[in-house]
Amino acid sequence: MKRTLITGVFALSTLIFTQCRSDDENGNGGNGFGNAADPINNVETSPDLFGAIINSGDVLAKSVTAESILRYAKLYESAEKLFLIHIPSEGTDLHNVDYNRLEVLFPPLASPTDFYINENVFQPSSPENISFFENLAPIETAIAGVNHIARVRGDSVIVNARVEFFDNINRRQFFVASYLCAELPAENFEPGVADFTVPTINNFLSNADDASIFINDFPNDSLIIFETNEKYIHRYVVIGEPETPLGVALGEVNLFGLEFSSRDVLGTSQTPIRMALPKTHPIAEYATGYGIWTVMYEYEEEVDPDDPNGPPLIEITMINSRFSTID
Repeated sequence: MKRTLITGVFALSTLIFTQCRSDDENGNGGNGFGNAADPINNVETSPDLFGAIINSGDVLAKSVTAESILRYAKLYESAEKLFLIHIPSEGTDLHNVDYNRLEVLFPPLASPTDFYINENVFQPSSPENISFFENLAPIETAIAGVNHIARVRGDSVIVNARVEFFDNINRRQFFVASYLCAELPAENFEPGVADFTVPTINNFLSNADDASIFINDFPNDSLIIFETNEKYIHRYVVIGEPETPLGVALGEVNLFGLEFSSRDVLGTSQTPIRMALPKTHPIAEYATGYGIWTVMYEYEEEVDPDDPNGPPLIEITMINSRFSTID
């Protein structure tokens, strides 16, 4: 996996990484199962690199395109390793300043056909080009894998994350964060307040009766991506984040600090990685389903040669991620 992109200069005051290892309701840490057997110990952690198609920016404008790419790829590739995530940007219909901050890590892309595949900018090419699928469904083995279990508790979702390393790695900083995502129908629930419809597509998609519905098969030949009368749904929009977007510092969970060995597993009942995600985003009341996206990042910083006394240069790299739906 390329270790580039998602770079920037951030003031240290905006990145406060803390970890609470107790089993409190709102903090990180703790296994949340008391003395009962912790099911996170039995969760599988795959060495595969999973592929996230990330639509960051004006979600409504690009959602159908992103979903089409995902569905097209799944006609030819395994659906298991590929998923779609929408990250709303400031000033757009699905964004809320108290819940959506991930555009700092995944800035909006200007082109209507550009997305991220994991952290890398993806520009779709002709489906006949084999690299189209290679880019969508990475086949590399990652240096680490992630997974999670989740359960709803009141107005929060409690996530226990699990990380397994597949290489020996020393003196590198890693973070793990889980995000709550919502499945949102593309409907105009409240004009001017909660309009999630998408732009129409001539002869294919209509917004009649305040809902985005396909009026013909799309495309209309032997390859069918969306079927006639199918109501469009945004799957899945980030609506809940941990207290800091990068989540939990693994160096604070690992007994050996920043030294990680192949087959080291973190997030067990002895080394818990736990986050409470708010389920109180204003658009959550319209959700018809939920999912959890867990991401592992590498965090690097160095002195800015142009401003040695100023904030450090920071590079944040996405290592791997995993998505699953929850009840």
